[in-house]
Amino acid sequence: MKKSRLLAGLLIMTMLSTCIISGTFAKYVTEASGKDSARVAKWGVQLTVNANNFAKEYVTDDTTGTDIGVSVKADEKVVAPGTSSAETGCQATFAISGSPEVVTKVQINLSDVKDVYLPAGEYKDYTSASADAKFTVPTGGYYPVVWTLKQGENTLVTGKLADIKTYLDAYNADKSKCTYSANQSLAASFTLDWAWDFDAAGAGTNDKADTLLGNVAAGTATVEGAVTAIGYSLTVTATQVD
Repeated sequence: MKKSRLLAGLLIMTMLSTCIISGTFAKYVTEASGKDSARVAKWGVQLTVNANNFAKEYVTDDTTGTDIGVSVKADEKVVAPGTSSAETGCQATFAISGSPEVVTKVQINLSDVKDVYLPAGEYKDYTSASADAKFTVPTGGYYPVVWTLKQGENTLVTGKLADIKTYLDAYNADKSKCTYSANQSLAASFTLDWAWDFDAAGAGTNDKADTLLGNVAAGTATVEGAVTAIGYSLTVTATQVD
């Protein structure tokens, strides 16, 4: 009996020592983990458009001592010979700013274009006392208002309003001009001016056409195809490129 108890005790001790020894052996272990984070890419593009190009009144340029301070006055915005946007400070301006962290395309769209225009042809000369006096507008017609688009101080294009639109359409189609790399500054400012100048040195070259246009606007003359309205719509858009 004592021998059985002794054998049982030895067996228990052996099992305990085996468990203790087996806990000290090395073993294979494999582990993997991952972690990531991000933020929204910066956009921050700002666009400003001020299309206030015309006025109801224009001051006189007469320096002969006249007391008349206003050369043109109407109940709605108008243009007239001798007036300009610079005269009233009515420049159209638009600007782009920002350095987005994405590729960006800028589009400058001019639409609904209307420009003062007198078609080519022979017309009554309202500047003459003779009822039979005529004058001729040559091929291409007469566009009295000259427009100028600038970027900063750099003149981009001068001519008819349609010429400004043609330039901007070409800009919009040229990826090298209208597409900006990620983090590239979009900073640019533009001005759109116009002027309806009197003839140099009072030569009167365009007085006949100007007077006829004024009479068409007043309803005292009719010319098929003549345009006495002027204006446009301007939209500037910045879009992320995929």
